[in-house]
Amino acid sequence: MESVTRERIAFGICLVSAIVGAVFIARGHGPASVLMYIAWLWVLTADWLGRRPSLLKVTPPQIYKAAKRGNLKLPAPARFINHGSMLLFLAAIVALFF
Repeated sequence: MESVTRERIAFGICLVSAIVGAVFIARGHGPASVLMYIAWLWVLTADWLGRRPSLLKVTPPQIYKAAKRGNLKLPAPARFINHGSMLLFLAAIVALFF
């Protein structure tokens, strides 16, 4: 039950940030910076949903061992949000130059 609640909170954060970002862009703020802020928020949300902040409590060799075992993969909802953030980063770069 807890993971479903975390998923709902994460998707709520992403949805609200996208709506607020659209409002900021409509009011004249630079789209590149707004998209960059939203993308960073989505990356942090995906890491929180995938419980990555717990990696701050372990040593680098332990992280390396966990990575070799494949224990650092994000769950599907967190991976979805992370891929969305990468698209937002790409959109921010495009908006910066065009």
